[in-house]
Amino acid sequence: MGDLENSGKNNPPQNVKLPIPGKRNILITSALPYVNNVPHLGNIIGCVLSADVFARYCRLRGYNVIYICGTDEYGTATENKALEEGVTPQEICDKYHAIHKSIYEWFDISFDKFGRTSSPEQTKVCQAIFKKLLENNWLSENTMQQLFCDTCQRFLADRFVEGSCPHCNYDSARGDQCENCGKLLNPTELLDPKCKVCKSAPHIRDTDHLFLELPLLKDKLEAYINEMSVAGGWSQNAIQATNAWLREGLKPRCITRDLKWGVPVPHEKYKDKVFYVWFDAPIGYVSITACYTTEWEKWWKNPEEVELFQFMGKDNVPFHTVMFPSTLLGTGENWTLMKTISVTEYLNYESGKFSKSKGIGVFGNDAKDTNIPIEVWRYYLLTNRPEVSDALFTWDDLRAKLNNELLKNLGNFINRVLNFIAKAPGLGYGSILPDAQDAESHPSTKALGDKVGELVEQYVEAMEKVKLKQGLKIAMAISTEGNGYLQENEFWRLYKDDQPTCSIVMRTSAGLVYLIASLLEPFMPSFSIEVLKQLNLPLEQISLCDEKGDIERAKRPWEILSAGHRIGTPKPLFKELKEDEAEMYRGKFSGSQADRADRKLKEEAEAKISEQLNKAKLSVVLECFPSVYLDILSLSKYVRQPFLLYATLLGFSKVEFDLLFRTILLHFLQLTNIRFNGASFCCILFPWLFSLISNGWMSPVQSSTSEVNSQASAVLSLFDTFISISASVVSYRIQHQLSLIEFSILNVVFCFVTPLTIVNGNAKKGKPKKSAQGASKTASLAEAEISVSRLDIRVGLIKKAEKHSSADSLYVEEIDVGEPQPRKVVSGLVKYIPLEKMQNRKVCVLCNLKPANMRGVKSEAMVLCASNSEDTKVELVEPPEGAVIGERVKFPGCEGSPDDQLNPKKKVWETVQPDLRTDEELVACYKGIPFTTSAGVCKVSSLNEAKIR
Repeated sequence: MGDLENSGKNNPPQNVKLPIPGKRNILITSALPYVNNVPHLGNIIGCVLSADVFARYCRLRGYNVIYICGTDEYGTATENKALEEGVTPQEICDKYHAIHKSIYEWFDISFDKFGRTSSPEQTKVCQAIFKKLLENNWLSENTMQQLFCDTCQRFLADRFVEGSCPHCNYDSARGDQCENCGKLLNPTELLDPKCKVCKSAPHIRDTDHLFLELPLLKDKLEAYINEMSVAGGWSQNAIQATNAWLREGLKPRCITRDLKWGVPVPHEKYKDKVFYVWFDAPIGYVSITACYTTEWEKWWKNPEEVELFQFMGKDNVPFHTVMFPSTLLGTGENWTLMKTISVTEYLNYESGKFSKSKGIGVFGNDAKDTNIPIEVWRYYLLTNRPEVSDALFTWDDLRAKLNNELLKNLGNFINRVLNFIAKAPGLGYGSILPDAQDAESHPSTKALGDKVGELVEQYVEAMEKVKLKQGLKIAMAISTEGNGYLQENEFWRLYKDDQPTCSIVMRTSAGLVYLIASLLEPFMPSFSIEVLKQLNLPLEQISLCDEKGDIERAKRPWEILSAGHRIGTPKPLFKELKEDEAEMYRGKFSGSQADRADRKLKEEAEAKISEQLNKAKLSVVLECFPSVYLDILSLSKYVRQPFLLYATLLGFSKVEFDLLFRTILLHFLQLTNIRFNGASFCCILFPWLFSLISNGWMSPVQSSTSEVNSQASAVLSLFDTFISISASVVSYRIQHQLSLIEFSILNVVFCFVTPLTIVNGNAKKGKPKKSAQGASKTASLAEAEISVSRLDIRVGLIKKAEKHSSADSLYVEEIDVGEPQPRKVVSGLVKYIPLEKMQNRKVCVLCNLKPANMRGVKSEAMVLCASNSEDTKVELVEPPEGAVIGERVKFPGCEGSPDDQLNPKKKVWETVQPDLRTDEELVACYKGIPFTTSAGVCKVSSLNEAKIR
């Protein structure tokens, strides 16, 4: 039975469920979301939403199931976030736990328990497991070298250190992982490390830690993996990630950290340390279940009667297939080990990656703030679930799926059926389901029943194997069959010509509506609730149980709902998403969350200023100069266009130009006693503005409207001087009775000469000269577009390569890139390419990265390489034999000059790099465009569809 009544409640009020002997008992967990940030859509589909679909399906099937999850609250990331926000770690956890809980409620996630790892139960369970491991001699002590900050007087945990990645030169790599290339790191591997708290350079100091001896547990672990990966039907990506760890050889894994925020280690020597988050976090599944029921061991120490299903993103796999099982196996107790693991790849956003740390993408709270219903979000994420490869979220795709699949297919079928049944007698059935006598003798109805029966069996098979995307596709196919069935039988004609057959068609179709609502309940519970409401059926009726004959009945959809049943009131289920709405959302959620906050503040400030000008200052002006101001407004609508166009080309927004224009206009009118008419004013003001822009006195403002006001004030300081002179010009016109055209010509000349005179006169007084920003408008506009043309990739020849004297994983190369002297380049290629193969060979070299100090050697460029998805194999990107040393690698159709040096803050390389890959022919490409030289394209030896960095 589906848990519809509690849909969307994190911890629904219900009796505690325990395993029932003889029934299928299923324990479901999803990766515990870390509590230091708001979850984005990639996080949601990667764990909690996927697990929720399977939990709801299991309830529909009548299985005895509980779904456990909660926030992962200990570790360095929490301490780091608390430091950023100036609060305690506990306050951070309280804040973000509430945010996560609220978002998951909105997404209709039906946890049986949504808990926290900062509970007393976590400490109790975690310490008990540790003591068992210690008793069984699976732990060892070892001395580690760790970075210590003298200023902060503490050892620095992974995320309290930042520096340059030794593999890709990314200058903001964390101490545990490089976000740019994805490589796992130790803090001591970072080049030029800095303490994140005080920015001082730490030094290496010895510290003792406890380790889990994975090599000693290898036999037990491999026996478990070999058996359960087959029995549980592990996904291929889970098997690959696990085998990659095993191939590299298991190593002792540190389980303690020099932190304060975490589960304390119950050992006298290590009492000032806490458990490493990846030791204690998976134990959170157990402790949260202990918060759900004191009889938690009936779920977690009962492998004979309980099946454990776990859901997560691919980066969490080794910790659930290697670390957590090894921990439990080491206790010697009869734990319920994971049977099935369901893994997702990454969901990317538009042209880049979702990123919690950078705030890029659509986040859970963003989805709540749109007018797009929750069932649409769930449907889109699940149809796009990245089960075997990375998937892409785009607003255009969401719009297409909503409008074509949900509205025109699913919604259309249900509305056609229910609306026709609801029509008054003589036009329909007065909301009463008709009888369907001899339905099996009706050929198309019998054929439909057979087809639907097959699809339902396929649906069950897919869902049992946790192939959620396929299950959703099959359920939607039944809607397509229903539309075809209605169209084939032309029910509107049958109603007039053959009512008995029409009754068969409509009762069968109503049964399909109920069936579709049942099959889609795990995916879109709010949709199913609404459909059942329109069918006038109780929520608890929905079921897909074998014992009740629900699956068998699907083959006879005309029997699903009883004749004589009165349906409810039909209404549309979905609303079209228009193109301009999708475009609005794309703009609204572009950039990072910080960018959006700045944009919102700027828009609010501009609106406030504009409102103040309209309500306050303009009322004064209209009082003093009513006819003049109205005259100016009517004329300026036409005269101002050329100047606005010119300002726009130089980078001004319309809002910025209008704010400056209006401020100067008001100041102008209030300063002078001359009775200007509208034509005279426009002839003076607009050439003056034009001249100011041309001379760099007015420039686009990128941050806040306070800069607009500041800029306007600077211009007005010149304007005061200008007023007295311009008054003389107007008087000259009146005295000599010049025509408007003659006056305009005179004034244009005057307006261009006067600012230069004023500027030169004020230069010695410290007044600003022509704005550098104003002088480089065109350059800044061009810079806004990030493409591969901004990279300076050249053909290089390695003249000499040797191992770095201070780093075992690094080579130092001297590479000829067509300059008077070779460039020195440091590359993390020792593990992948033998030294002899690094000598005297052509390579592709990125020459305009900012130089980085790598263990005492200044690296002046980067050698481009391709690597497989596991980063176990790396190959150089090689130009063809005849390529000229120093020539620039080009990308046909992507023209432009490279930056002299890439500004790390602009993230040009980080933006372009995800689109650099090899194709099926081993050719290095950018978005499918080959790396091209005068002698041909650049290639790799054997890695196709591989990332380049």
